Amino acid sequence: MIPPNATIESLLATFAKLVAVEIVAAQKATVEPAPMPRLTTDEACRELKISKAKLLRLRDEGAPTHYVGQSPRWDLSELEAWLDARGPKGAPSKPKKDGDVVVLKSRGAQ
Repeated sequence: MIPPNATIESLLATFAKLVAVEIVAAQKATVEPAPMPRLTTDEACRELKISKAKLLRLRDEGAPTHYVGQSPRWDLSELEAWLDARGPKGAPSKPKKDGDVVVLKSRGAQ
C-alpha cells in the first residue's frame, strides 16, 4: 500500500533501493554449468575414434568409468584428460634402426 503523503521522488528512491538489492543478489548468485551428459560406450568410441574393444581395454587399465546400473558411461573430458596423463602405450620403447630385421612367424610355424 502506498502511503497517502508519499511523493513521486520518495517512491522512486524506494524503488531504486529495491532494484539495487536485487541486482546485487543476482550478481552474487552463481550459476553452475550443466554437466556434460555421460556417453554410452558406442558414443564414446565414436567421439574418440577408437574401437569398442580398445575402450574396454582402457577401462580395464583404469580409465574413469561411471555406471548406470551395470552399463558403463563415459565423461568425455575425464576420459580425454586420463588419456593425456597416461601417454601413449603400446609404442616401442626404442625406435628400430634401419639395419634391424624383423622376423614374422605365422601361428603354425615353429
